[in-house]
Amino acid sequence: SYALNEDNAASEAAHALRVVSGYHPTLGVFYDVEDTDYYSKNGLDISSASGKSALNSFVQIFTSTVSDAGYTTGVYMNWYYTQNIIDPSSYAGHQLWLAYWGDGTGKDCACPTDSATLWQYTNRGSVGGISGAVDMDVLLIS
Repeated sequence: SYALNEDNAASEAAHALRVVSGYHPTLGVFYDVEDTDYYSKNGLDISSASGKSALNSFVQIFTSTVSDAGYTTGVYMNWYYTQNIIDPSSYAGHQLWLAYWGDGTGKDCACPTDSATLWQYTNRGSVGGISGAVDMDVLLIS
C-alpha cells in the first residue's frame, strides 16, 4: 500500500477489485502495509498515535471493501508491524500473511503466532529457473 489517507486506501481497494474482477483467487486478496520508508518520506509517522490510527483505518477500509465484494481478504505485514503498528482488531475476521524471517536464513525459525494463514519465512530462498534470492512462504492451514 502507498495510501497516505483514507481516500487513497479506498482507491487501492477499488483498483484491487478491478484487477481481480472475473477471477477467484484461492488464497484471497492481501493488503501489504509495511513500507516504513515510503510513509516516512511522505509525512506519515507510523510511530505516532495518529500514524498508527491512519494505517489501521487503511487496513479496515481495504479489507472491508474487498470482503464486501465477495473476496477472501487479508493483510500482509512483518512481525514488527503486528507487534507495534497494526492492531489485530483492524483486520479481525481476515487473514494474516506474516513476514517473519528470524535470522533471515529460514533455518531454526518458527512462525511466532498461530493466527497467521501464510508465513513468509525467508527472503533468501532459491528456486530453480529464477536467478537471485526469492521470498519463501508456507501455507499454514489446509
